[in-house]
Amino acid sequence: MAKKVRQARSSAGPRGANRILLRGEHGQQSAIVSNAYLENRAMRWRYKLTKRSRWKYRLAEELKKLEKDLKGLHWDPAERDDVGFLDWIVSTSLLEVRIPYRDESEGWAARIAPWEFMLNSVNRRRGGTGDFSVIRHLERPRARKTVPSSISRVLYLECAPAELREHFSFNDERRRLHMRFPKAEVEELFSPTRDVLRRTVSTFKPHVIHVAGVDTHQARSLLEERWELPADWGLLDGTVLTDDEGWIDPVAAQDFAKLLNAGTRKPILVFCNFYHSASRIAALCVAGGAQYAIGYQDTVDDEIAETLFSEFYDAWRGADWCMLPAFVAAVGILRRSPQKLTGTGIVLWSAHSLLDAQSGGLAESKRKRAIRRQKPIGVKEAELEIEVIPNESVNYSMLHNASHGLFSKFAFHKFGDGALLDVNVNVEFHVGADSFPFRKTLSLVDPYTTIEEEIAVPLISDLMRSVQEPLKTSLYAEVMCQEEVLYRQTSRMTLLPVDEWRDDEENRRWLPSFVLPRDPAVEKIITTAQSHLMTLTDDRTRGFDGYQSVAVDDPESLDDLDFQVQAIWAALVHHYRVQYINPPPSYTASGQRLRTPTQVLRGGRGTCIDLAILLAACMEYVDIYPVVFLLEGHAFVGYWRSEEYYLEFTSPEEVEGGERDATREGTWGSEADWIVPRREYAEILRQIHSGRLYPIESVGLTDHGSFWRAVDEGVENLRDPAEFHSLVDIKRARAYQLTPLPIKEDSYGE
Repeated sequence: MAKKVRQARSSAGPRGANRILLRGEHGQQSAIVSNAYLENRAMRWRYKLTKRSRWKYRLAEELKKLEKDLKGLHWDPAERDDVGFLDWIVSTSLLEVRIPYRDESEGWAARIAPWEFMLNSVNRRRGGTGDFSVIRHLERPRARKTVPSSISRVLYLECAPAELREHFSFNDERRRLHMRFPKAEVEELFSPTRDVLRRTVSTFKPHVIHVAGVDTHQARSLLEERWELPADWGLLDGTVLTDDEGWIDPVAAQDFAKLLNAGTRKPILVFCNFYHSASRIAALCVAGGAQYAIGYQDTVDDEIAETLFSEFYDAWRGADWCMLPAFVAAVGILRRSPQKLTGTGIVLWSAHSLLDAQSGGLAESKRKRAIRRQKPIGVKEAELEIEVIPNESVNYSMLHNASHGLFSKFAFHKFGDGALLDVNVNVEFHVGADSFPFRKTLSLVDPYTTIEEEIAVPLISDLMRSVQEPLKTSLYAEVMCQEEVLYRQTSRMTLLPVDEWRDDEENRRWLPSFVLPRDPAVEKIITTAQSHLMTLTDDRTRGFDGYQSVAVDDPESLDDLDFQVQAIWAALVHHYRVQYINPPPSYTASGQRLRTPTQVLRGGRGTCIDLAILLAACMEYVDIYPVVFLLEGHAFVGYWRSEEYYLEFTSPEEVEGGERDATREGTWGSEADWIVPRREYAEILRQIHSGRLYPIESVGLTDHGSFWRAVDEGVENLRDPAEFHSLVDIKRARAYQLTPLPIKEDSYGE
């Protein structure tokens, strides 16, 4: 009876554009139905990945939700192993997602779904080896099945016209592309018009089109800071070319794919080395005739992108232009490199099934490449280039948090095939009479290796922890290999005061280290605030318990949380009576000297940001989650009224507005994961207006005004989106081990 039921369901099973097939390298396969549930979950995880900065420090919780969503997909009972799909996924190292293509308006959910992230996550969660790759087959009629014997024509296309070019430099990428195809004819186009691109593709007939530049979403975010753009400008996936008047022309994905396929001979590969290029641009390139296309699901780190295309082109040439082993090798190297893949999908689209055509020789290709890569080579064979960029200035917060402290870049570019062994790096940072060494010996196997985040120095010097004025010092760096000096340089460097914070794009992230909940003054403030809390709650036993008694469905408990913050405010207003003061001199363009809580209370004065981080430290001390709002030229504090509200904000579940909106948002950009940037302004405002997040105008302390007036003024501060810069999440910064500075006790001023 069960067999008859299964057959009946099978005969009614989905076919054609509604059926997505997942295939493993050992013959396992399962099919899913493209329906409303898949559309919902595809949008959900596409959206969640663009917001991954909010939740990736709680990855285990999100992966449980992901697995539940995958189990809820409509599995086609006609396929075997449908029930056990999540189990057999750990037994394979390669999985192909076959997605039928008829029209751009059909089957979009399967194309935008972040399969690479979802399936890799399940593989890791269920104990897979980690050597796991996902590829996509866009199934379309009459797709050609050829492996090229050579690549002789390469088109380098740069898409960053007009003022966008000021933000980027693609010179290294262009140079490396030439080095990867030494025997090919390379044509170059720099932000052409549509007509010029169409003619070039038609006449040059490139085998490979390598596209560098920016996508429409990134272009919009850069341009809207200076220009008022049309409401629909750059909202769809695409890239930018130049229009007939020399200005920026946003080209939608479908139009761009047609331009790249304009010739009678279609490209073998289109490599889209820019953001948001996988779901539509790369897929539509294959739909339009290209044999393969590679793109990124959303944003990608520049170093990852550099490593990927260098590794891929080397591997592709070494595999005699066989696509599957080259792609698997490049992604595998990224997975093992210091530059970790953190959510974005590196997506390979193919016009035909690579499992059918190439999987048989995959293991042998891996073995040969591993042997070739591990073969020791000399310095000359390595064709090594070393890129070292020391920071001009550094302070204790940068060194304390051990990320790009001494160098903004310390990278090795190896163009030869093989392993350059025993490369010795020697760095010495001089502070007064002290010298702080860093030593490292490494082997260069990958084409691109970077070590700036590994270069750390001891932080035990009394001088380093207490310097009060800028100090001129020096930084020495040396690289040697096989008794040959490859790099040697001494650079001047300025050691900034321990209390100086740099409000610039690179160093703004360190602000949470200046929030000092263990400062002795904070405990005094909380002790003083205790009596105010008992008065506000009319409870002699009441203490500071953070969110322990808060329930979002109990308004009184939310009010009780507000009383805790109000009590801290009352203590500062009535017992310490702080006055406003301008910032002390810093002698650097974007630097500001920040006072500790002890210094604020002892001197009875503070700047807007001094008062903001003082209140933030007090809230953190009693386990209330503070934030710091940064405006253009101003700062003030805020807090989450419940832990549940905070967790909901840091784990966005749904997206409103349909599939198009699900693809609009980028990640939080180049800022640190605990910096919520300007593009999230509307969402932050929604949290405030719904009573979940309360802003407080910290300068209200100097007016000795009421707590609730300061809250009203905090809301008023946010009336102009153009003034809003970012929100600093102190709780999330701590989750990333961004700890308070260990300032010496005598620096507290006691």
